[in-house]
Amino acid sequence: MGNKFSQDSPTQVRPPFTVKASEPDTHNEGLFSSLKSALGGSSNPPALKPTEPTEITSSGDSLSQTPSKPNESPIAEDPRTITSSLPSFPGTWNELHKVKELLPQPFDGIRAVFNKGLSHHFQVSHNFTLAAMQPSSYKFGATYAGTKQLSQSETFPILTGEMDPSGNLTAQCLHAFTSNTRSRLIAQHQNGELAALELGTDYRGSKCTLSLTAANPDLLAQTGIYIGHCLFAVKPNLAVGAEALFQRVLHPALGQVVSQLSGGLVAKYNGEDWSATAQISPLEMSLHTSYYHKMNEHQAVGVELEGRGAAGECSATLAYSFEIPNAECTVKASIDSNLSIATTIDKKLTPLPMSLTLCCQGNPKKAQYIAGIGLSTG
Repeated sequence: MGNKFSQDSPTQVRPPFTVKASEPDTHNEGLFSSLKSALGGSSNPPALKPTEPTEITSSGDSLSQTPSKPNESPIAEDPRTITSSLPSFPGTWNELHKVKELLPQPFDGIRAVFNKGLSHHFQVSHNFTLAAMQPSSYKFGATYAGTKQLSQSETFPILTGEMDPSGNLTAQCLHAFTSNTRSRLIAQHQNGELAALELGTDYRGSKCTLSLTAANPDLLAQTGIYIGHCLFAVKPNLAVGAEALFQRVLHPALGQVVSQLSGGLVAKYNGEDWSATAQISPLEMSLHTSYYHKMNEHQAVGVELEGRGAAGECSATLAYSFEIPNAECTVKASIDSNLSIATTIDKKLTPLPMSLTLCCQGNPKKAQYIAGIGLSTG
């Protein structure tokens, strides 16, 4: 698929106002997680976990969360990563690999994010980026949190949008039509036309999770990518599930529409302070396993192994996260089997309403290095 969302960091928000909020997503590690999964990318953003009301705080390339005051609760970024009223197990398909939470997200150059709350439900943001490896950019963003309150920390709908000076727009709409469902619409308008579209709905019961996603559906051309996920808690700490993916897309080399069907099986086990996941796709001859261990309140470590037999590729990643509560600082680091080393340091500049991010990434094998510094306020 030629239409993908850009890899630029999405608008980050730290509202100075208070609203009731719901659970945001990813990983914002790309808005089209399911589309990227179909094309061989990762579709597993940070895992979903129950939380108390939190304050979402921008920190350069990431969002950090701290407990809110009793009369405060946050605005949400995307109702797929925070929840308080829905069951935490077995969770959703995107939460299978908890080790993703530990991976640093380095960037190149200088980033600055300025946020301003206009009301209890609405805020705007300005995002500036100066980089050597990619064009410098400016993006204006807006976030609206609705009035449909499902719990103390959940409110719907959530509307977010981000636009650059060229008029390219990325927008999300997330809503809960019932207490057990979460629906989303994500779209990108680029160069005067609709570049990408995703529709999805998740259902979360007491012992099961069902999810349906359609990426770039075109009923007239009969093309698109359609994904179904299901997870079942067979025991209080053991879940099993399956994935089915059907894609019918235009092959650029052949110049005709081709169809492909694939699927996979998964099992996840949660211990008291650890979790292990194994995911296999027989048709694609791929294997994805991960292990996450929380050593104490402030430290966690994880390892991830991915292999694709058809492509003859295999990689392993070791990740580590360490929080320094007295310094209000979080350090994340990772190294993979390709000798790619990355780290980020997020520091709150208390008592100022600001946060600082320092990051770097390097690969001595390929002689490739980047470094970045980010500042957010608001």
